[in-house]
Amino acid sequence: MNRNVTRLLLHRVKQIHHYQGSSCTRIGRRLTGRHHLIVALQTEGTIAMDDKHFAINPDAFYYCPPDSNFVLALTARAESALFIIEFDTYLIIEDESYPTDSLPHSGPTADRAALLPPETRLYAFDQAIGFCHAMLELRQHSSTFDHLLIQSRFLELLHLIASGQQRPEEEVTDRIERSSDYMQEAYAEQLSIVSLARQANISPKYYMELFRRRFGMGAMQYLSSIRMEAAKRMLARRSGKLKEVARACGYNDEFYFSRRFKLDTGTTPALFMRSRSRNIAVLDSVFLGMLAPLHYFPIAAPMHPVWRTRYEVMFGDHVQVRLSVGRSPGLISDNIKALLETGLRFDVIFCPDWMDKQQLALLERIGRTVVINLEQLPWREPFEQVAACLGAENEINHWLQQYDKRVQYASRKLAVYRSRSLLFLLVEGSRIMIHYDRTAADMLFCELGLQPAVVLPTEIKQPVTAIELAAINPDYLFVLVYQDEETMRTWQQLQTVEDWLELTAVRSNRCKSLASFPWREDSPLSRLLIVEDVLKLITEDCP
Repeated sequence: MNRNVTRLLLHRVKQIHHYQGSSCTRIGRRLTGRHHLIVALQTEGTIAMDDKHFAINPDAFYYCPPDSNFVLALTARAESALFIIEFDTYLIIEDESYPTDSLPHSGPTADRAALLPPETRLYAFDQAIGFCHAMLELRQHSSTFDHLLIQSRFLELLHLIASGQQRPEEEVTDRIERSSDYMQEAYAEQLSIVSLARQANISPKYYMELFRRRFGMGAMQYLSSIRMEAAKRMLARRSGKLKEVARACGYNDEFYFSRRFKLDTGTTPALFMRSRSRNIAVLDSVFLGMLAPLHYFPIAAPMHPVWRTRYEVMFGDHVQVRLSVGRSPGLISDNIKALLETGLRFDVIFCPDWMDKQQLALLERIGRTVVINLEQLPWREPFEQVAACLGAENEINHWLQQYDKRVQYASRKLAVYRSRSLLFLLVEGSRIMIHYDRTAADMLFCELGLQPAVVLPTEIKQPVTAIELAAINPDYLFVLVYQDEETMRTWQQLQTVEDWLELTAVRSNRCKSLASFPWREDSPLSRLLIVEDVLKLITEDCP
């Protein structure tokens, strides 16, 4: 006869101990006759359970099974608190092959096996603590139904702990990423650690730890930097009065906003606004990547809503004279003609060094012309020349300091990936080529210390087949695909080839598509955006 045996676990809370302030330090060693859950709030210290030792984490529950012992060594403050919950677990065996009134071993027997890991860090920690406080409050009453509610809250707590440990780290990392995106959109609102953590469904303390780990700075510092950048953009555009700018950036007090702004920039909002009221023209889009960090807005510039979407968003409303994007002599001549036809007088016109004397002479009729060497000099020098021309030495020094900090943080974060190889592919027309653009190669292999799968000079475009790629077999593939029809057909065909599909990078989802901007422009802004891209592209599969 087939037997249908069901084994059930029944959990029942027995004791709830609550300690506050200095009483948290008096626990010492405890022998456990029951299962124990332990959580300490607003305190530091350690917990030892048999041969395991843990530093007390602010978002963790600790579990000690029966017939063992634990030792708490805490440094308590007035606001410190400690919960110790004792509970029993019973094993119930039901055998449906016997009549209900004669089930063998059907009564509950104590189950003393370990139920949980010794430490569980909870993402919904505040909710778990809420259950503890609810049980404590219900314990003050003697009603039978209150006792049932205690058991109910305890089971919810136990379920939260058991399920909380199974949540993948990737999900929490995604929540932190979404939180940073949310700050970018909602910086005008009154945000706090508590509200941001609640929005991410993570305990405030764990949220702060995760955010600092991901971005290298505290969440409120990150939010403040977003607000200051927004304020600079609005002031540069002369978008409203000071009070309106302050409120639009999340500050209800315009005087507090002014103090914070001067602390951040070294100048007052009014002086900052006046310094940006200049008629500036640029003859190459690279200059936009220099003006943006300095918060200057040109009134004439090469713009394209697809090829340079980010610049369209940043400068589009401000640019009165929209020039064509490109570097051919004929296109440059057309742009100069467009500037001359406006009848405008420019305070400064930034020109690339490949323009000829005749073109420069025409521009000098309508404004001060400044020629910047974009091809031969290291990227910081042209940036410094532009800043010096505008009198923006303070702004460039501040920006470069923040940039260097971000690169250092990214380099530390990516250190564990340096043993992995990375290959750049360029798909253009019918050709598939290994090609390291100068800016990308400098950033990834020099600044961030990553490892190229093939060493190749930046000016070389080396054709490659899927079979040859299989022999190289890089850990990461970064692919830049032109968007014309012929190129797209080539790219689609490549993705059906068996050798391609068997590449380690493809099978491991480490083949990443790149956009031409920022990856093919060499400007301060594009370099910073490449750093942010690399952090996401390399670490997203292994946070």
